[in-house]
Amino acid sequence: MSHLWSELLGDESPGSFGHWLQKKGWVTYSYAFVSEVAIGNSNMIIELDLTKTGFKNLSHIANVLFEQVIPAFSQKNTLELAQFMSKQNCIDLIRFLYQNAEISPMEECANLSCLLQDDLEALDPACIFKGSPLMIDFKHSDLGNYGENKGSDLWWIGQAIKFQSFLKQFMVPVSYTHLTLPTTERV
Repeated sequence: MSHLWSELLGDESPGSFGHWLQKKGWVTYSYAFVSEVAIGNSNMIIELDLTKTGFKNLSHIANVLFEQVIPAFSQKNTLELAQFMSKQNCIDLIRFLYQNAEISPMEECANLSCLLQDDLEALDPACIFKGSPLMIDFKHSDLGNYGENKGSDLWWIGQAIKFQSFLKQFMVPVSYTHLTLPTTERV
């Protein structure tokens, strides 16, 4: 589920955190991604291309992120989060199924070699070609998207609640001590 972070926090559509920052004139763009630092350990990175006024308001930006944005995902909006996760699951599967298959066999072997060096306990061998786990495991393969039936709705709501619990546990205001501030040369 780590790719959900970047979709939630890297979004620049109206109503998003990135859009709010752009409307304030504090960033020219925002980008979020997950960086794996070791097997089983990854970091969520939010890259903001700050303007001069954005740099001056960096502490306010961090406060809004940790005191308003993260709580909005972790303490409320469970149904919306369940719908979002279901849609992201569809998008993820469609991207995999229709990915560019025009790479050379040598590149494909190199990619698979890298995958085989990853933590295979976390990645079901059935998903080796996809490179990431499925959101719906094989025990629940009869589930559909949110809104298809009551069972699917309840399962996706359960997944949203698990994600919210994760956010509550790991995205706490103490974390802002780990912010990497840009140098003034980049501003």
